Amino acid sequence: MHYAADTQPRQPVCSQLHLSWLGFWVAFLSWFAFSPLIPQAVKSDLHLSQIQIGDSNIVSLSATLLLRIIIGPLVDRFGPRLTMASILLVGAIPSALAATVTTPSGLYIIRFFIGILGATFVPCQAWTTAFYDLPIVGRANALVAGWGNAGGGFTFIIMLALYDRLRTDGLSVAKAWRAAFPIVPLPSLIFVAVLTIVFGTDHPNVTFGFELAMDANLSNILFALYSSPTFGQTKAGYIASVYGLLNIFARPVGGYLGDAVYRYHGVRAKKSLVLLTGILQGLMAIALGLYIDTRAHPD
Repeated sequence: MHYAADTQPRQPVCSQLHLSWLGFWVAFLSWFAFSPLIPQAVKSDLHLSQIQIGDSNIVSLSATLLLRIIIGPLVDRFGPRLTMASILLVGAIPSALAATVTTPSGLYIIRFFIGILGATFVPCQAWTTAFYDLPIVGRANALVAGWGNAGGGFTFIIMLALYDRLRTDGLSVAKAWRAAFPIVPLPSLIFVAVLTIVFGTDHPNVTFGFELAMDANLSNILFALYSSPTFGQTKAGYIASVYGLLNIFARPVGGYLGDAVYRYHGVRAKKSLVLLTGILQGLMAIALGLYIDTRAHPD
């Protein structure tokens, strides 16, 4: 996989958890926005029959079924972050056009394209799966799915309260339900999409900054400090190569130890192992710096 977010700075795991369910949650604000308003407001304004109302519901759900099949490969290719944000932004377009509906056929078309927002469930689940380990990934997926799905219930409360308020303010039935879409669903979708792009990341990033810095700079440092008739570029390079060559056994040993401590003590032990090796690495780096400082010849 080559996610476009691979170069994004690392964000806390907790923020990704909340972004994943929030993107799914906010999708309902548009996807289900018609449902609480259809029985009276939309039905009377568009002169809908019960059959036409049922057909519009089927069209809305059908779009989601089709899009979820397509979205899966997109998540694999571009990552859950950009996929989630893209769905929300694309879904915002028909949400903005919902107020222009004047016929049953227009309602079918708008609800079909708004229905793509239901596909946010796919990046929502893929996101938490990438961030959480086996012992808790099921709970993480269930949590974001549950909180996200709760958006369906909140949508009824929000849209009905907004519609009633607009009616109280003097808007007609036709104008009130139409005005509700640009007031709540549209800005909500755009706002969460921007949050996702700015603060999201596709997976827990692992940076090899220390190793890369040592590989890139150590040879030059050693050459500058110890340069002499018997110590030149070649010897400095050979010594610096030790850091890269250590990977032949150091990484396999690290993987083995990680699996071993996880098997007996779980995720917390793996985290402790990472912290311990990081601390030891830092101490050794300080020791190397002190050694070089005391042994280097003056300029």
